[in-house]
Parts: sequence; structure tokens; C-alpha cells
Amino acid sequence: MAFIKLEGTASKIRTDTSVSGSISRGKGSVSSTTTMNFLLDGKAVYAQFGESMSINEGDRVIVAGAQKSNGLNALAYNNLTNGTYGEGGRLARLVGYALIGLGIVLGLLVLPLLLIPIGIWVWWTGQRAKNALAICRQVTTAEAAVPSTL
Repeated sequence: MAFIKLEGTASKIRTDTSVSGSISRGKGSVSSTTTMNFLLDGKAVYAQFGESMSINEGDRVIVAGAQKSNGLNALAYNNLTNGTYGEGGRLARLVGYALIGLGIVLGLLVLPLLLIPIGIWVWWTGQRAKNALAICRQVTTAEAAVPSTL
């Protein structure tokens, strides 16, 4: 599946943070997910990362991701205004590696037949986000020739 790359000015930004966790026997864990919805030159963009995204009203932004019926599902961004960038697939790649490794270590059991394909799929979803970030970070020769106004 090919990625779609959009560049434009961010507007109508809405940021939501969801926090979830569990406690068992006095120990627990908490995780948070940041969801950002905004328009990029009038086109709807949806991004969900494990970290907060540094995008403000009026920032010039490049996003790359997959087109959905309700807009672009951004897998990575590059904020040209403030120089920040990010992608949300690091954890997926790590979990994918762990599942593949666990499947190989447990190679004599039936469990690897399930773990290895799941691990490959999870790693692939994380790798897609990394590839989307590479698209966002590409600078054409025309863009490189224009001096920064910062």
C-alpha cells in the first residue's frame, strides 16, 4: 500500500489524550495515547501516537499515511515551522521483534506457529510508520534551495 503525503498549514486542531492502566497486587501500569485531529489546507488528518505531537495552529506540516474514508490516517509528521517530527510505530516494531524472538526460542512447540506471524504483522505495522516518517523528512532540491524564514 502506497503512502499519501500531504503538506500544508495546520488548522482547527483538536488534541485528546486517553490514559489507561491496571492495578494488581499493589503494582500497576499506566499508558497514554495522544490523538490529534486537524485540517491540513482543508483536508482532514487523524493521527494517534503514544507521544504528544508538537503541531500548533498555523504551523506548516508534512504528514504521510493511509487514506481512509474520513480523511488521512497519519503515521508520521514533520513540522516545518518548529523542526519537530515523529512517528508512532516504535513500540509496534519492538513488540514485533519480541514476538518473533519468542516464537523462535520456543521453536519446538506449536506456539511459534502463532507467535511468529503475529510478530511479523506487528513489526510490519511499526515499520510502516517508520517509512512514513522517511517520506515526511524528504526534502526536495527546490525546498532545500529556499532559505529558512525562522
